[in-house]
Amino acid sequence: MTESVKQSPRSAEGIEVSVVLPCLNEERTLAGCIETIKKAFEVHSLIGEIIVADNGSTDGSLAKLFRFTAVGASTKEERCDAS
Repeated sequence: MTESVKQSPRSAEGIEVSVVLPCLNEERTLAGCIETIKKAFEVHSLIGEIIVADNGSTDGSLAKLFRFTAVGASTKEERCDAS
């Protein structure tokens, strides 16, 4: 899957909205959710970021996310211990 990231005339550093997307075993729906959010950013001319908060998925959600963001996006993985 190839993505192109359009730059807004506004500063790329000036994020206007952050969307936190909770994720637990969402391999089947993750890409669709991200595409919907990206389209909303585009329609409303917003500079935004999508933060996927994975809570220990075991179904391949993270692998899907890394494939989805392989082009034109950055990914940072942080794991939280529930204990």
